[in-house]
Amino acid sequence: MSRWRVLERERGDVRPKALGGERKSPRIDAHTEAILEALGSEADRC
Repeated sequence: MSRWRVLERERGDVRPKALGGERKSPRIDAHTEAILEALGSEADRC
């Protein structure tokens, strides 16, 4: 039996699951104040 047929039987669908996603935001958001402070007046140009 092919792996596609197995997927169809197990999940009812052969389409791939969603991949990864963005994972760095929470770490960056946790340090927002420090980042903006380090940028100083340059932060306004972004």
